[in-house]
Amino acid sequence: MRISLFKGQGFLATTSSWVFGFILGVSGAVLSYLFYGAVVIIIAAPVRSAVAAKESWMALIETGLIAQLRADCLDIFERDKYVEAWG
Repeated sequence: MRISLFKGQGFLATTSSWVFGFILGVSGAVLSYLFYGAVVIIIAAPVRSAVAAKESWMALIETGLIAQLRADCLDIFERDKYVEAWG
């Protein structure tokens, strides 16, 4: 440590060390930003799919397709009951 101070060479003491430090800092910032983005995508994916599933169910309920599907299923079960009675 003392030898580098004695010779005038140290961290960011020369132009090339400033350039290298700047490049290292920018690349570290870019990598941390990309890592942050990947983590946000990984964490948000289940939440996003849950919200989409809820919205699709709400759309089915609002349009009455769930009620129609239930009525159709009850009609099929009722028909099967009458077919068994006649058969």
